[in-house]
Amino acid sequence: VINDFNFLTTLQQSIALCPTRPAYDNLGTAYFNTGKADEAVDAYNQSFQFGEANYQSWLNLGEAYFWLRRRQDQATEAYTQCVRLGREEMAARAAGGRPPNVMIPATLATVFPKLGQPDSARIYLAQALAADSTNPMVMMYAALTHWQLGGRERALIELRKSVDGGYPVAWLRDSPVFEEWRQVAEFQTIVGRQDPVPQSVASRNSGGGP
Repeated sequence: VINDFNFLTTLQQSIALCPTRPAYDNLGTAYFNTGKADEAVDAYNQSFQFGEANYQSWLNLGEAYFWLRRRQDQATEAYTQCVRLGREEMAARAAGGRPPNVMIPATLATVFPKLGQPDSARIYLAQALAADSTNPMVMMYAALTHWQLGGRERALIELRKSVDGGYPVAWLRDSPVFEEWRQVAEFQTIVGRQDPVPQSVASRNSGGGP
């Protein structure tokens, strides 16, 4: 699991041997999910040394500032870069005739509420769901978006669908993103389940965590 001491040690050893952006992102997420604010921010910042950052890198940093340091000003700066780069990648894919990446609008949908743009959140979420409504990661981002927009019941429905589709409950238990959710009985029921087999769903802070 992400908060296991041996897992952190393995990541640190891996970076010492071969430092890469994904390695630092993974280390940052490990620190994020154990509530280590300074270490998470430092690891995410280290990932920027490997060329131009993408929207996911800025999302990770924004989540660390928002959830761990409670610094809305720094989080807003990072989220703004996340949105800019996400939109640029969407436009570049369309212009180049490449298939869209459904995770970009899904991700941005979770960011817009923190920037005070609920209408944009709904538009981007609708776009992601129209493209792939059965993707467990998309459903997880739908849950996060609805929760921030005040749709708690809808958020829990999407969360359960995501877990039923294969999203690991282990990623929900300790993430700072779900601190408020833990007071809800339905959430407690969902995270009380066991993952039947190892999962291959890509990780994020909001569970993913950042």
